[in-house]
Formats: sequence, C-alpha cells, structure tokens
Amino acid sequence: MEIKDNKAVGKSQIELLKKLMSLEELSEYCLVGGTNLALRYEHRISIDLDIFRYNPSPNIEENMAISNMIKKVFPTAEIISINKIGIFLYIGEVKVDIIEYPFPFFEVETIKGIRLASKSDISAMKISAITNRGSRKDFYDLHELLKEFTLKEIFDDYQRKYNIDNLEMAKRSLIYFEDANNEKERNNKVISLINESWENIKDDIERKYNELFQISHKNRQKK
Repeated sequence: MEIKDNKAVGKSQIELLKKLMSLEELSEYCLVGGTNLALRYEHRISIDLDIFRYNPSPNIEENMAISNMIKKVFPTAEIISINKIGIFLYIGEVKVDIIEYPFPFFEVETIKGIRLASKSDISAMKISAITNRGSRKDFYDLHELLKEFTLKEIFDDYQRKYNIDNLEMAKRSLIYFEDANNEKERNNKVISLINESWENIKDDIERKYNELFQISHKNRQKK
C-alpha cells in the first residue's frame, strides 16, 4: 500500500493524519471509515478523517482536554461540537471526527505512522452503517471490499463485532438503495477512481446478495 503517492487521499490530508496520529493524547486512536479504505484501495476520493478508539466508558471531560490540546497544536481548528461520544471539528478544509467507540477492534495495524483499523473491522462497520441508513459512499466501499472478501465473510465479521444474531435488518438494508439514490445528500456525492457506475455497484451488490441468500430470496418471491 503506497501512502505517499496515494491517488484517493491528498498529500495534505495524509500529513495531517500523521500529525494527529503522532500526538500522545491520540495514541490509542485509529483511522476507520472510507478514508481507511481509500488509503488501501484508492477506489474513490475521500477527505474526512474518522479517528476512533475503543472506549466503553467515555466522558466529556477527557474529550474537552483533547479538544484543548488540538487547539494548541492546530490554532485554526474549528471545534463544531464536543460531547462524551466525541469531538467534531474542522482542521482547515478537512472534517475530523474523534470518536469514543463502544466496540473493540479485531486488530489495528500501523503503516508508515498511520494506525488503521483492520479490513475486517471496516467490513463490519460498513454493514452497520448501511443498516443505519447507508450512503452511496458506504455502498462503494462495500463493493470494493467484496472484491477481496465474500459477502458471507463480511456478514460473519459484522455478527462477531456487534454480537448480533438476527441479520434480517442488515440483509434488507443491503439491497435498499433509496437513500443512497438521493444525489443531493453530501455523502452520496462520490468521485470514483475505478470507472464503475452507481448502477453497476448496485447490480453487483444485489447479485452477491442473491448468491448468498438465494434460498430465502426464492422463498420470499413465492409468498
């Protein structure tokens, strides 16, 4: 994975990310979300930085202290809001979320000074995001993961990470594209670097869904 000359994540974003990762107060945090995958796959432009750590007992006082530290390191940072779940801010033009996350990570790897949640973690988190009103960016990311992992492997990671037995909501959400079809939404504006259309993305995901759940799918069609 080439981080220095990445086509999907700008050089200034990478330098900002490395600087954030070097701060002692953020030493337990790792990069998640679309930018994690963009660094790996270079499949779409990704700007936002989502930095998470496992913390089942978050408190706002600690986040206030981290926020004060960030303002010292980045004097022009604009803090949008702070609560016990996290800090939401802009550093220059880059949206940064620093989040306390109640679910442990399977693995965190460090590549050239950047801590990345594992692909298995991101796979599970993408299914969770899609289940909770998925954006077009989430579907593009999932589609890229499906080039390396089977849908069954991804659902297995989802169940393992969130200790979920009933998959019906996640299964239905996987082929529900109405929210992602709304091109006015910020998170539905995708700059793809892989020359694949939104229609193809949807068709591929639905095909893999039918391949995995074909028995239940046929039963639903008969009803």
